[in-house]
Amino acid sequence: MKENLINYFKKYPLWIIAILTFIIPIYLFSNGRLNKDFQNAKKVSKNINSINDNLKLAIKNSSLDTSVAVSILSDNINNLSSLKNNLKNLKISDKYKDVFNSLDASLDSNLRLCNQTSLLLQNPSSNDIEVSLDSLYSLLDETNKNYLYCSKYGLNPSLTSSGEDFYNAVQTYINEIIKINRDSKINSSKNNEFIRSLDDSISKLNPIIEDLIPAIEKVREDKRDIGVIIDNVKEKKSSLNLLINDFNSMSVPSQGMECFEKFQIVLDNAKVYLDSLMESLKEEEAFNKIDYSNVNTDYEKTNSSLDSFKTFYNEFINSQ
Repeated sequence: MKENLINYFKKYPLWIIAILTFIIPIYLFSNGRLNKDFQNAKKVSKNINSINDNLKLAIKNSSLDTSVAVSILSDNINNLSSLKNNLKNLKISDKYKDVFNSLDASLDSNLRLCNQTSLLLQNPSSNDIEVSLDSLYSLLDETNKNYLYCSKYGLNPSLTSSGEDFYNAVQTYINEIIKINRDSKINSSKNNEFIRSLDDSISKLNPIIEDLIPAIEKVREDKRDIGVIIDNVKEKKSSLNLLINDFNSMSVPSQGMECFEKFQIVLDNAKVYLDSLMESLKEEEAFNKIDYSNVNTDYEKTNSSLDSFKTFYNEFINSQ
């Protein structure tokens, strides 16, 4: 076979050279184009991180400077919008379309997050500030999930640790504003203490009942030890037990008894959710059995009961 190829080359050298002359530039051009597309994607990812990292300038002495925050958010909105527009103008090969679509979706949610945060900080006395804060929570979750999805393509865009610190500070600030607004409506010191305790319980509960399925899938995808998630759930179960003990020992005014009972239902559902999650994780660890259907059901039930409680809780506050 080898001798036949050599003979063929000797017999038709000009044809062989002509074919190679045609094929090699095409291959080099195609490979160079793909590499350029990926480099463009990495550049966009790097710019995203740089923009989000600017949010650290709004934290001074561990406190949020709201005027600086609003100014930086305005700049970030402009810069992210420009980045998004530039992204649309790039001519991308089919191989990298999914990569750039993921970046575009991430930029979109990041922009909406910046806009929502800016509106919150500029309107702290808004009547629907709690609804706006819930929207902020959702956008934070959406943006983080979108950026996590980009990592499957070898990119690492994120809100950055500085950005995460900033949004945590914003949430703390807005929660304080919410408490202040509520305190101004409530004259009874007993009711006031009850509401502060409930606010604290709600704040502690939110990170305990987070959806861990994306994190589990990421650990599985990276072929890491599922024990990392199991340890995390153990910590959450411990935190929930402490929360339940504190909640059961709080002083409850007569007008707040129904609120107390409704939040007790939320805590009971949260316990069932974490127990179900732990059971499924241990089955996956021991038997490689992947079945989280009950976990998803219990997670939805917990959040549904929490939403129901919040509606009743807000009505209780407004009735004071």
